[in-house]
Amino acid sequence: WGLAPWIQSSALPWIQNKIHARQHTQIATVLASTRTPKADAPALANPHAPAFETATLDQLRQMAEKGDPVAENALGLRYAAGQDVKLNESEAVRWFTKAAEQGYVPAQSKLGSLYYSGRGVPEDAKQAYFWMVIARFGGDEASKTLAPFVRARLTRVDITNIELEADRWLQEHHTAAPKPAASQ
Repeated sequence: WGLAPWIQSSALPWIQNKIHARQHTQIATVLASTRTPKADAPALANPHAPAFETATLDQLRQMAEKGDPVAENALGLRYAAGQDVKLNESEAVRWFTKAAEQGYVPAQSKLGSLYYSGRGVPEDAKQAYFWMVIARFGGDEASKTLAPFVRARLTRVDITNIELEADRWLQEHHTAAPKPAASQ
């Protein structure tokens, strides 16, 4: 009851916007991110590299195995959707984790959602919140929206510890980036 005004004023318009945006999307995706791949991403810098949506599974796997975070994320999407491979959410989590650890925000967001829902990994609100804090710092809107719900399932001590751990992770991976506020 207490969340009803917030849901109507903030969450509902966001959800409606996402649904409306998906209706105009030409490529069906699973666990799609709110951010598009950056043009300066390693695999996209090569004009001869196949587009991730049209790449064969072998091409995508080759790029992912070379450490390309955009390809790792795309391969994770394929496993999460069962596209050209047997549906395997655990394998999807493995590829999303590789991309997320390299700082790829869409994969960080997906990991937060997967840990929250327990898809491909045991349900874990602490891990979900950690990845949501990281993705939120990178500007991911979905994580900004979902994080308060995950946070409500944690203790103050857990929240503080996770935010400190996320701050350390961000410092190690993004030395020039400003620190996120503890209240975010």
